[in-house]
Formats: sequence, C-alpha cells, structure tokens
Amino acid sequence: MADSSTNRFGLIGNPVSGSKSPVLFKAAYGGKYPYDLIEEPDFETAWHRFLGTESVQTGDGGNSGYTAINVTAPFKEMAFAKVLEAAREGRGSIDGPCFKIGATNLVVRRPGSEPVETGEHEASSPVGTEQRPGSEPKPFLEAHNSDFTGVVLSVAEAIFPGITEEFYREFGSRAPIKIHQFVRQQIDKVYPRGPQALIVGCGGAGRAAAVAAAELGFATALMNRTFEKAQTLAQERPEYGFLPVPLNDFCGALKECDLIIYTLPMRLDDIDRLTVEDFAGEDRDTYRRPAKIILEANYKTPAFAPASAAPTGAPSSQGNWVYAHQGHLPGAAETQAETAVSHTGTVQERMETAGCKYVSGERWLKAQAITGYALMTGQAPDIAAVFGAEL
Repeated sequence: MADSSTNRFGLIGNPVSGSKSPVLFKAAYGGKYPYDLIEEPDFETAWHRFLGTESVQTGDGGNSGYTAINVTAPFKEMAFAKVLEAAREGRGSIDGPCFKIGATNLVVRRPGSEPVETGEHEASSPVGTEQRPGSEPKPFLEAHNSDFTGVVLSVAEAIFPGITEEFYREFGSRAPIKIHQFVRQQIDKVYPRGPQALIVGCGGAGRAAAVAAAELGFATALMNRTFEKAQTLAQERPEYGFLPVPLNDFCGALKECDLIIYTLPMRLDDIDRLTVEDFAGEDRDTYRRPAKIILEANYKTPAFAPASAAPTGAPSSQGNWVYAHQGHLPGAAETQAETAVSHTGTVQERMETAGCKYVSGERWLKAQAITGYALMTGQAPDIAAVFGAEL
C-alpha cells in the first residue's frame, strides 16, 4: 500500500492541462496523495521525470520521481515500448490485455527488480524475465491498460446494474477480473442470437475497446475513417476474428450490433440520419435481449449526447445482475422501440424512444479511474466518490 508521505502520482502527456484526472484522484482517496500533471512536449523528458532521473529536484533536495503514472496521448505507445524493453531485460512486466493492445496508459514503478503481485489480469507478455548479470539495480516497471478495464466495467454495469460495487465489496482488487469472467460466462444467455459489437475508431482507445469487447465474448466489427487502419488491427490480432467494415456502412452496422463503442474524436454526419429503428436494432421481437448499449470515449464533445446530458451519478446497487447469475435473462428495456422508421426528434430523443442505454465518456473515464488507481496505490478507491465526482 502506498505511503502518502513518500509516494507521488501523476499524468504524462501533451497536452494535459485540461485533464480531469487530479479531480478523480482526489475524490478516490480524499486528497491523501499528491497527483501532478506532467505536461512535456518531449516524451523522453516526461519519462525521466517519472523515473526521477531528470535533473529536477524536489523541495527536500532529492530527485523528483513518481511511484506510478497515468499516460495519455501521444505517449501511450512510447511508454509501452519502454516497459517492453525493461521486460526483455528482466525488470518489467506487461499484463495480457495491455500487451495485446500494444499501448499502456498506466505504469507502476517498483523498487528493485522483482515484480509485485497486483491481482490484475494474470496473463503476461511473452518476454524474458532474467536479470542481466552485473547490471545496476533498476526499478521494476509494470504496464497496464485501464482503457481496457474501463470498457469491461462500463459494459458490465450497463448489462448488470450494480455489479461494480457488489463485486468490489466481495472481491476487492480482483473485482475487474471477476467482473470480466462473470460477463463472459453470462453473455450468451443475455444475447441468445450471439452478441455483436461495433468499434468506431481504431486509435489507442479504439484498440483497447476492440480487445475488451472481444474478450467479453462479442463478435466484433471494426470501423475507421481510413479502412486500412481497421484492416491492420484485424491482421495484428487474428485470434479475435475482427471484421473490418467500411465507414459508409455505419448506419447498417450500428443497427445490427448490440454494443457500439464510439472512439472517434469527431462526429460523423451519419449519426443525424439514424432512426428509432436503427437504435432499436434487428430481430428484437425474435431474440429477447437488453437494449442496445452505446458507449463513447469523448466526454468533452460527445457525439451522441450533449455533455450536460451525460450521466454522472454512481451506479445503482439495486441491479439485476443476480438474475443472470441465477440463469434468467435481464428484461428488455421497458420503452420497446416502435417498428416504424422514425427520423423525428433529436438523436437523443430517438435513442430514448428505442430504449438505448447510453454510457458517457465521463462514465468510461471514471471506470478507468476505479480500476487504475487501485493498481497505482495498492489501495481500493472510494467508488461512490469517484462516480459522484463533478467534472
């Protein structure tokens, strides 16, 4: 567990001045730990500040350095490469999802050269672990990707409301693993025709979303502004059977899929053309299942809902996840979609008429914080405080 008197945490990236991470970190631990925004245009400078090898001094004359950091654009792939290099030298590890994504947004620095059991996903990267003889002691680095776990928790909560708090109470730091396993076990009962997901955008967040959706058991289609990028991701991860889909098939693909994860930084014009029928989805009368879930990454300028409409409260603990556990399906949305095609009303009104479950980028951000901060500090965050934080 982190000592509040000696441990520092932060975020590296460029730019990071508008980040909400300090607010969430303060909410998670009541201001117990310091959390800095480390904005550097040069990755190497930011990395050395994290390690404490930069010639910046602390107030007591020691070298500055951080116990753990979050990593944001444009440094996620570069930080991953640093930990991969350390792992090949026997002083680093990368958890399974992070390795498959090829990017990290969370790095923990441990003293010495031995890994610490974190309770996170047990899979690790296929790299060497022997310490080179005669080498100087260096910190052991751990790379994780809480974009992945943020998607897992967000989707799980949308299907089984209350599961996050319930599992954290029962399993503590192992809750993300247990939630992942539970959803994977129940997914075919919830979606009897077979769950399908559409990932729109194949950048850093999109890659994490694609791996998360596939790991949860969704047959996953990929869509990107440049089709070749979607094809490349599919080729890099053949084990998931990703299906690249052209962007001009956005409306049709959205109608067909049960889970939509939108990670593009801009809003597609086709969103305004979506109908109530599109949001309701296909074969809903034949195959009883939950309403379509729409999760998006951008919490500042959301594509499907105005920022003021994004939900910020903590999830209800009176959820229906237990029904699936007992072998029953959660009920479909009460507001079952009309069968007639409708363009009337705003996009948000059409989604509401269809009974869609909208998960805001803010909720995804908070789910990332819950899973990531526990890895950084070794201490469980205050879940209700994080979900209730005003951003």
